[in-house]
Amino acid sequence: MFNKNNLEAYYFIDQINESTISTIFKFRNISLIYMSQNNSFSNTQDLMKIKEFSNKNNLKFYVTDNIRLAIKVKANGIYLTKNYNRMLHNYNYKKDFLILGSVHNQLEYYRKSIQNCKKFFLSPIFFNKKYSINKILGVIKFKIITKDWKNEAIPLSGINQRNIKQALIANKEQIAFRSWK
Repeated sequence: MFNKNNLEAYYFIDQINESTISTIFKFRNISLIYMSQNNSFSNTQDLMKIKEFSNKNNLKFYVTDNIRLAIKVKANGIYLTKNYNRMLHNYNYKKDFLILGSVHNQLEYYRKSIQNCKKFFLSPIFFNKKYSINKILGVIKFKIITKDWKNEAIPLSGINQRNIKQALIANKEQIAFRSWK
């Protein structure tokens, strides 16, 4: 297995249910990133359930692509997808508010750096339904791409119980995933 003590995990969820709760408690240090099914935040009921669960269990909580909502619910930060292009300097958020960014290549990395992202999720590192076999990076390409990055690079996409050891070669301390099987 892997060492849960040093590992920081980021889990993308859209609701709290039995399977997400069992996955959450498999990790010692996990942060939840709320990502709605269709990128609309009309159902804030699920968002608030996740926020309450995070507070009760002392977990960090992030909202995807909606800075106003993240500030309103007092999230620990925001996760910016590759499609989010607006600047965040006009918003009044706390000093410890963390901005996370999703990138797929160097150009997107530089765009997210301008948006003041402190951590970057580089994907796809492993095969999954969303990306073809030709699009995946693998551990070696991940290491080459992130070699000169000033901020932290976190592997995302396709990480599961079978390939977690390979993902930890890419980044010894952090991973991000949407499902854990």
